[in-house]
Amino acid sequence: MRPRPPMTGATQVHDGNFVADGLVFPDRTPSPGLLELKKVIEPVRIEAGPGWGVRIANLHQFKDLSHVAFQWTLEVDGELVVSEPATSGCIP
Repeated sequence: MRPRPPMTGATQVHDGNFVADGLVFPDRTPSPGLLELKKVIEPVRIEAGPGWGVRIANLHQFKDLSHVAFQWTLEVDGELVVSEPATSGCIP
């Protein structure tokens, strides 16, 4: 069996921050990749549901969504028509 190559950067000379993989620019501003990573690992996902409904997915393993406040808004041509807190009695 062939030995596996070492993890990238593990054998190279570096300052200890080689695993950032370009997620933050040298001036410490976030790259588009960091914003994408933030979206991918979010613990709550909100998607369009059937009809006018909304599907909310809880990706927490041991926590419900009682610590999250949901607000919905209706806009027409960019103008706010109504905005209210969402009732979430059925959100696990």
